[in-house]
Amino acid sequence: MSGADDINFTATSVTGTYTVTANDYIVFWDPTGGYVVTLPAASAALKGRQYTFVQTVSNAGQVTLKTAGGTINGTAAGTGIAVTASKIGQFDVFCDGTNWWGGNSTAGLL
Repeated sequence: MSGADDINFTATSVTGTYTVTANDYIVFWDPTGGYVVTLPAASAALKGRQYTFVQTVSNAGQVTLKTAGGTINGTAAGTGIAVTASKIGQFDVFCDGTNWWGGNSTAGLL
């Protein structure tokens, strides 16, 4: 990839309950107030699909990350994972075609 490549990633800002779409790539969120963000079903997402989540404020709010199908880091779709941190940071989630896996956290968010 050269520096001349024109790559744009779709960014979405979230401040309340949200369902991630196939068009999203980066999701900026403010966890104040707490809410649920739902990933697409892993079986409907492309294998290797990645989303990047960025916490934009430093507070102890909580967002629950769920999936519409499959697990996330082994946690059932309907349960989800509580993402709680008191600092700004980011993490990525990846689809293997069956489930979602999270990691690469810069602030211990996931």
